[in-house]
Amino acid sequence: MKRSEINDVLNEGIVFLKSKGIPLPPQAYWNLEDWYENRENAADLEKRRIGWDLTDFGAGKFESIGLLCYTLSNGIIGLDGNPIDQTYSNKLLIVEENQLTPMHHHRSKTEDIINLAGGNLQIKLFNVDRDERLDEKTPVEVFRNGIWTTC
Repeated sequence: MKRSEINDVLNEGIVFLKSKGIPLPPQAYWNLEDWYENRENAADLEKRRIGWDLTDFGAGKFESIGLLCYTLSNGIIGLDGNPIDQTYSNKLLIVEENQLTPMHHHRSKTEDIINLAGGNLQIKLFNVDRDERLDEKTPVEVFRNGIWTTC
């Protein structure tokens, strides 16, 4: 994507979140110059990957396979793939109508997934085996709305 297209998507995301009454921290509006001016104070933000992330997952088709995300808080993952501190993240995910997010997994992560905008959110859950291969047969235990559920 061209930088102008990325900027357009980010601006649309900001407008969308404002329309839903969802506040963002001041650094969500920083431009590149602001980041340079705040470089020293922003070191922890960068280390924790806090801020905007726009991806097409390498597909080159953002309109159909993509995700806009603003990370509000995030733990740090060690070289072994295990969390060093917090095991959760707090992210605002913006997905357009008919836009897909490819399958992925976390070795250890706690996530609250809350649909704030009212669209249809469809999630498929699977386990992975010890070699981190997809296991489509074993039931998945999920703590959903305060109740343990088997899927």
